[in-house]
Amino acid sequence: MSESQSHINLVNDLVHWISMNHLNNDPGFVLVDKPNNDRSRRPPPIGDYCPDVFVQNPPAHKVIIGEAKTIRDIENIHTLNQFEAFLNFCNLNQPSLFVVAVPWCMSRFARNLVSKIQMKTETKSVETVILQNLRG
Repeated sequence: MSESQSHINLVNDLVHWISMNHLNNDPGFVLVDKPNNDRSRRPPPIGDYCPDVFVQNPPAHKVIIGEAKTIRDIENIHTLNQFEAFLNFCNLNQPSLFVVAVPWCMSRFARNLVSKIQMKTETKSVETVILQNLRG
C-alpha cells in the first residue's frame, strides 16, 4: 500500500523534530520506515508493528519511537494496538520518548488517546510528545 503525501509529510516532520531536539540536528541516527530505505535503515519491528521512526542510543541517549497518523488513520484498532506496543516497549527501555505527529485538528484526540492507553498499560512514566502538523 502506498503512503499518502500527508503521511509522508508527517514522517518527514517527525525526523526533522527528533533530529533538531534530540540529535544535534543529525538525522543520520534516525531509522525511517520508507520504501526506498534498505533494511539496515528501517526501524526494527516492535511486537507486530513497525514504527515510522526509531532512534536508539547516541547521541539521544534514549529510545525514541515516532509514529505519524493522518486524519484517516488515527481512529482505528490498528492504531490503538500500535500505540500500546510502542508505549510498552518504551516503558521497558527507559529512558525513552514516544512522539506522535498528527494534523493540528487531531492533536487533542491524539493526546487523549495516548493518555488513555498509558493509563490502561501503566506506562505513564514514558515521556510523550504530540506534534501538531498543519500539512497532514
